Amino acid sequence: MYAISDMGRYFLVEVQGELNYDLIIEILKDEMSRPEYPDRNDLWDLSRASLLLQFEHLGRIWDVVMAHYPTQATRQRSAIVAQAGLNSSYAEMWASSRPSPCPFQVRTFQEVGPALAWLESDR
Repeated sequence: MYAISDMGRYFLVEVQGELNYDLIIEILKDEMSRPEYPDRNDLWDLSRASLLLQFEHLGRIWDVVMAHYPTQATRQRSAIVAQAGLNSSYAEMWASSRPSPCPFQVRTFQEVGPALAWLESDR
């Protein structure tokens, strides 16, 4: 289960329960289809999710992001909040496998507060 909330300056993507490759792609396409997406940073809160991924999914997720990314986007950052453990490891591996060039930065955090501070620090 997931919810995407427009917080004004960023989208908050909250995920609960099992999060597999297909659901990640569904969420990405939902978020990227929103008219405000090109101008909104985002925060993915995975602190209540259980990631069910395989290593090869990480590159395929980037493929989908880059294929659907708006060319005129001004957004600069994506933050991922994941608790220590497997979720955090997968989030860190995904963030560090960012293709070059990539039009936005990605960082992982273990708490929402620092993630929000980082999202807002570009303003």
